[in-house]
Amino acid sequence: MWCARTLHEKTVCFAIFGLNIAFKPVVEAKQLWSGSDYEMKTLLLVEDNQDNADLIRDLLEDDYRIVLFADGASALAALVSGQGALPDLLLLDISLPGMDGTTLLREIRQHERLRSIPAVALTAHAMKLDKENLIAAGFNGYVSKPITDERLLFEAIEAHTSVQPVQPCLTPQFGSLPAEGRGTWAA
Repeated sequence: MWCARTLHEKTVCFAIFGLNIAFKPVVEAKQLWSGSDYEMKTLLLVEDNQDNADLIRDLLEDDYRIVLFADGASALAALVSGQGALPDLLLLDISLPGMDGTTLLREIRQHERLRSIPAVALTAHAMKLDKENLIAAGFNGYVSKPITDERLLFEAIEAHTSVQPVQPCLTPQFGSLPAEGRGTWAA
């Protein structure tokens, strides 16, 4: 039996030697690809609360490269400096000391090179009007804190990054199973 941990902590097991599989596994785990076949996306996280930063990093670090900043000014300086590759997505806390997340995003959008980086707001402001205001301010997505359902965080990230497997996933071909009880596999 071979198991792979997939996104969102689901586990999919495959029988190697001819057991029936009663479900249709969809394998999206980065562990199925090696080296240059899977390029991990980079997320720039700006979060001043260490507990929130640790939680988000723990949830995402197996699937994404996380670059963490505790304040908006440091994040902006790093982005504007032009050193290093640009992140694939910004995760911005809204209630930051000094420069808040909305101001940070406005400053980022002033730079041609940074303008197209998608941004997701992370905020405890969870009213419908708050979400609408953040989207109107230029955020591409929104996740309310505390994060109680990690699926919502992953969905917000995946909606704005092109997370596509490089190799096809194996899925069983359904229909009639051969007499000895084995399904066939196709890419």
